[in-house]
Amino acid sequence: MVRVLYRASLRTKQSSSTILVGTARPAREILRVIYVNPADVEAVKAIPEGYAQETRLTRGQAVSLIGKMERRGLVPKGEFRVRLFREGEQRKVAISHEQHSQQAAPTVTSKLPTPEDAARFIQTQPEFRHDLNQVAQQFLGRSISSRADGGVYYAMRHVAILARQLIESTQGGKFTEENVGHRKFYRWSK
Repeated sequence: MVRVLYRASLRTKQSSSTILVGTARPAREILRVIYVNPADVEAVKAIPEGYAQETRLTRGQAVSLIGKMERRGLVPKGEFRVRLFREGEQRKVAISHEQHSQQAAPTVTSKLPTPEDAARFIQTQPEFRHDLNQVAQQFLGRSISSRADGGVYYAMRHVAILARQLIESTQGGKFTEENVGHRKFYRWSK
């Protein structure tokens, strides 16, 4: 839907009775008018899928442009992103055209193991000794950290806790913690 700004005009000889043009509209409609330069839209849409293009815009300007295009319905939400990169010592801004396949990509949380699967993996380790990163490496294919992967880290930690509780209830023993450097290992003790 295209909104039109209604402007006050000076009195003219044709309409001497009023200085207003058009019908009254709620003010919030007028304040939400979003202007996007058509040349900017065409330039952004010309970026091939899966590629990024450097821009002269600042990060804030690029984010604002993408947001405006999404709100106006000119591009689907999430199709374009603003990325930062370094070239030598200089930080640069790029707009990337994200790849979207017909099928939804699997999320990391969909790859999380069940507590039973995690328990089976832990039981394959010598003395059931393991840490959270070993479990993550097995099921996610990568290491995780609480800073970089917040939600995934805590979800995987919860799965590992449930797996240890499952093993403790079935095997009749207890896990003990041991700190090695900055890592926390768990070892089985009867």
